[in-house]
Amino acid sequence: MIDQDALKKLNIDNLTSLWKKMSGEVSSQEPLRKCTEWPYRVWVDWGDSTTHLETSFVDLPKNAVVTVWGNVDKPSTLEELLLKASWPILFTQVAMVLALDEYAVPESKVMPLREVKTTYDLRRWVAVASASFGYQVSESVIEKLTNDDSIKLLFLEREGEVVATALLYKTGGVIGIHQVGVLPSERGQGLAYEVMLQVIKVCKEWRGQYISLQASAMGLSTYQRLGFESQFEIRNYSRAQI
Repeated sequence: MIDQDALKKLNIDNLTSLWKKMSGEVSSQEPLRKCTEWPYRVWVDWGDSTTHLETSFVDLPKNAVVTVWGNVDKPSTLEELLLKASWPILFTQVAMVLALDEYAVPESKVMPLREVKTTYDLRRWVAVASASFGYQVSESVIEKLTNDDSIKLLFLEREGEVVATALLYKTGGVIGIHQVGVLPSERGQGLAYEVMLQVIKVCKEWRGQYISLQASAMGLSTYQRLGFESQFEIRNYSRAQI
């Protein structure tokens, strides 16, 4: 059994490790880590020293999304700099975790998820993920992940059309769930819940011990219903909207 503090770190480590895989090259201006391409995230690794942070902070590109986590009442050095510079919060998330050892997955009402295997699958996956989240997911970035044994790109197909997506990333005993998206036209039918049941089933078959994710406000109630436990808040800042 992993203690709660260790699980929190494993959640963030899974997330930031995925960003590094996506970007391919991460610019490191200690202690900041910066994705050089989509998803353009900037962060400080869990537990890293924040010495010289102010020096590297001034050079951030305008399209950067700076991600911080932890207690909102006790902001980190990085968050204090963001607040001082009047960077607005773009969106917030809740880090969540689910232990799989004794979890019994209820039966899902939808067909099993399929895995991206072809260029056609990839393009449909990217199109649906982009439509679901309201921003352009980089096809070239996702394509780099298709041959990675630690990643599964999944989708739900209904009547020949892709209607939902998910990206699973395994780091040790933790499987991070990312890019869970449902087409806007398919929402309001409980589809996200059914897709997640299939995702959890895949995670158990993949021998994961824990599932980690970062829930949006829209998805929070679905994850709570599935048994996920909240860990801490994640705040994402961007000056692109200033």
